[in-house]
Amino acid sequence: MAGAEPEVDAAASLPPLSRETVANGFHIVMDGLVDYVAASRVVTQAVTGKALPVAGRTITVQSVTVIPASRGRLMLAVSFTGDARGTLRLVGTPRYDPASREIALPDIDFDLATNSQILEAYAWLRSETLRGLLRRTARWSAEPAIERGRDLLHEGLNRRIANVMTLSAKIDSVAVQGVYVTRDGLVVRGEATGRAGVSVGER
Repeated sequence: MAGAEPEVDAAASLPPLSRETVANGFHIVMDGLVDYVAASRVVTQAVTGKALPVAGRTITVQSVTVIPASRGRLMLAVSFTGDARGTLRLVGTPRYDPASREIALPDIDFDLATNSQILEAYAWLRSETLRGLLRRTARWSAEPAIERGRDLLHEGLNRRIANVMTLSAKIDSVAVQGVYVTRDGLVVRGEATGRAGVSVGER
């Protein structure tokens, strides 16, 4: 038995990118992306095959699919077998944890609208066991997304223009400013700071 398919909605629009240059220093806002296929793979690997005791019964998680939901949230579709079989859907708002440098879903909870049928049949599934497991394991490192964004920014800031001008820059640090849910994936937005210079002349 499986719940109804959720309505997938794009999140609110991202705030515009900005750039501030002071003397030879700069502050540039940049984006990196965590795609949903990769996000699903991370959580599935963490929980698949786990036999969970729930209210005196047992279920085993088979897979977790991460998809965008409304109001800037993520939905996790958790497929399972055991004393009950089907798919439960939980929703939560992604938050960046600066201590672990990870994206987490600290408020993840059951989505009652999409789980009504399965929870009517198996009311005991609505327990802390599955929710607690996902709050601990639905986490993604922000580092790969930030590094990809940093590499693209470095490439754009270090180049030669029309064989007469050379741009050069060094990125000193990148601080994560926020995480946003889009149709294509989780956007990790960071502010890069560093130093830049321009030289004019032929090679």
